[in-house]
Amino acid sequence: MKISAILICSGLLMVPGTLAGQCTKVGSKYRCGRIENNSKRTMSYTQDPNSSTAPHLCQFWNWPGHSDKPVKCTQYTTPPGGTAGCGTCSAKGVDVDGFTFADTDYIINNDPITKGVWTKIDDLTTVVCNGGQGSTKPYCTS
Repeated sequence: MKISAILICSGLLMVPGTLAGQCTKVGSKYRCGRIENNSKRTMSYTQDPNSSTAPHLCQFWNWPGHSDKPVKCTQYTTPPGGTAGCGTCSAKGVDVDGFTFADTDYIINNDPITKGVWTKIDDLTTVVCNGGQGSTKPYCTS
């Protein structure tokens, strides 16, 4: 299956012209990527993939032009019940650009993803993850 078909099926198409680490102005508001971790697992996220000064590496499965090798990024975590990113806000806020679960495989919009592999999201996306208790995988939707 071509990567474009995977992206269309998963609903995680990147917005052309939207740069990593920046929010998109829509009218008088800003739209920023957001995650809601309702799972029972700690979730990792990044705000700056492909930054030359970032201390970590992130391997994305769905970022055209960047999916063939890891890119530099800064990794943060949010615990079960935590959130990151402002979604829709009146001023520029935190913009989440990608996420993963480091210790367990997970599912995003019916696509199974291996633990530690990152999913890229755009400014118009809020990802909500549930589940993850016991041996079940966190299930995320956007």
